[in-house]
Amino acid sequence: MQIIEQNTKISEALAKKFPHYHANVGDKYPEVVGSHSRPGSVIIDVGGGRSCAFVQQCNNSKIIAVDISAGELALNQDVQDRRVGDVTKYIPVGDRSVDVVASRFVAEHLRRTDLFIREAYRVLRPGGFFITLFPNKRAPFSVINRVLPKKVGLQIAYALKPTAKEIGVFPAFYHLCSPDQFRKACLASGFSNVKVEVDYFQSSYFYFCLPLAAVSLCYEWMVSKLALEELSSLVLAVATR
Repeated sequence: MQIIEQNTKISEALAKKFPHYHANVGDKYPEVVGSHSRPGSVIIDVGGGRSCAFVQQCNNSKIIAVDISAGELALNQDVQDRRVGDVTKYIPVGDRSVDVVASRFVAEHLRRTDLFIREAYRVLRPGGFFITLFPNKRAPFSVINRVLPKKVGLQIAYALKPTAKEIGVFPAFYHLCSPDQFRKACLASGFSNVKVEVDYFQSSYFYFCLPLAAVSLCYEWMVSKLALEELSSLVLAVATR
């Protein structure tokens, strides 16, 4: 365990020397949701679970947390309303009744992301925004996650992330989880415009082994310099209804 800690410490110090390390779209997600809302907006937080990531940025809006787990929703004290629902079947609000539909690390866990996109379009008012953050299916860590047997993947997740057992590790299918596939699916569902921002950093998954982390960092730096968004790690998409 001490060797892993030493590798992790050195790997993290090395990562900070790469320019793409500092461009984290995941950190921008709350601000992006806040910038697309206004006082009085109605916002659906899909996969709201125990907390809302953007509650501070949208404190003058009504936030409705939607999650498939009633138990998780019961713990959420950040929002004004909580509703149980499977967003691939039905988001539990009326047609054209909300201003923003937002989700963070939800799309990759859906077997049919296209059905979620259609539901988001249905509930949004004209001019509303669908804001989604998800991992790219073509990122090395996503590919590894799909290839590894489920039990092995869980053991690795528990070993590398101590909070995983408490939070839970959910199956990932990565349906339409690439910049191009997600953009096309949104346009096919009726959205008028889709803006995509990507992030290339993912080497924290490999910090436990310095040589592996170094190879990963060099790979990320190369694809970021070439602006190969289809090989990015994270995708932040904003679609306009």
